Amino acid sequence: MRIKLCYANWHELNKIPDDHETFLSVVMGGETLLDEEFYDHVHSCEMMCSSIEACNELFEQFNFGDRGGHKVRSMSVGDIVIIDYDFWKEVYVCQPKGWRKLDLDDPANVRLVGSLLGWDD
Repeated sequence: MRIKLCYANWHELNKIPDDHETFLSVVMGGETLLDEEFYDHVHSCEMMCSSIEACNELFEQFNFGDRGGHKVRSMSVGDIVIIDYDFWKEVYVCQPKGWRKLDLDDPANVRLVGSLLGWDD
């Protein structure tokens, strides 16, 4: 499976009025993520494990490891992991404790994931 790690772009989020409440409400329980301008692609890789194991391995690598050789901040709440199984996708949002699987039945989420994966409209 192919993995794409995208960090929440706090520079852009800070430009939104009341972004703290808006972003936290999305991260903590909302079903829809924000637009692609609020996420930055950080890392891509391939893994052979379960979805949650992949999320946990990335979290460990980017918080306790060498961050894959990237000069980036550690993973934090709101960052997303997109898992591409070719025939289906799964998206997980980093939470204060664990991961929340994103509802891909929501067209807004499908558009966001598509844009982050480079799909054409």
